[in-house]
Amino acid sequence: MAEISWMDRVRGRIQARIGLPFEHRVRAPLRRLRNASRSYRPIFVTGAAGGGTSVMAVALAQRFDAAGLVYECDSQISHGSFLHVPPLSSYGSVAEYERRIAPDAAWSVEHGRHDVQQMLRAYATGPGEAVVAKGPDIHLVRAAFLERCFPEAGFVAIVRDPAANLEGLRRKWPLFGRDRLEACIGFYRWIHESYLDQTATFRERALVVDYADLVSRPAETLAAVAERLGLQPARRRVRLPDAPNVEGPGIRNLRGNRVEMVTDADRRARARLTPEEAAAIDAALAPLRARIAAETLRP
Repeated sequence: MAEISWMDRVRGRIQARIGLPFEHRVRAPLRRLRNASRSYRPIFVTGAAGGGTSVMAVALAQRFDAAGLVYECDSQISHGSFLHVPPLSSYGSVAEYERRIAPDAAWSVEHGRHDVQQMLRAYATGPGEAVVAKGPDIHLVRAAFLERCFPEAGFVAIVRDPAANLEGLRRKWPLFGRDRLEACIGFYRWIHESYLDQTATFRERALVVDYADLVSRPAETLAAVAERLGLQPARRRVRLPDAPNVEGPGIRNLRGNRVEMVTDADRRARARLTPEEAAAIDAALAPLRARIAAETLRP
């Protein structure tokens, strides 16, 4: 993997300090005003954090006719919305995070649709009708509520090797690294079982994609997703800033407005685990893996 140059690091810091605040405070409100009369169809991309949601969302937004792309939409949505979720650094334990993201039976479908639609309008830049909205963890457990808000929505859950996924989850996010491995395994099981249970009645629009398929056969995998969700080829590609892969924060590269797959991420992640950790994860999640395999879309 290529080493990240000092220029890339400086560019990233500048973007974080200047570009992103300008995007949120100036451009997003202007787009929301410009798109006020439009309604968008969300394509909710989800999965466990660190499981490939970014590469899936970017690939869909680029390859197919998407009006825009929303990263981490549960933190981008209005702070006044009941759907807003503070960052992971806000929680003291995995159990506290679980309680915060769990859906509430009292939530209003009307208000939820309004809040999500406002967010989509703020990030839509093209003429298409669909906006790709990425929400790791949270869309998995809120899928049924989001489908009631948007009966026309599509869902794509990308699932990575649990051991590799949990290794990255604990390494990259202190909330999970501080807690017990058993708590992290339970969280992984809960979010995926929630998705499978909640989407059983609209499985034709709620897909499960294997991360290994996306890495090894990206064109075929994305074509299968697009066919199931009725996505048309892109008339123009969403422009993306270069984001070289950094060991830790991500498992993908963005260069020259193209997605570059990192093909050995799972192998390297498993190698960081002790044999005891890998065996505990594999044993605890074997039934879930079998259930997921039965629902996985195959290119």
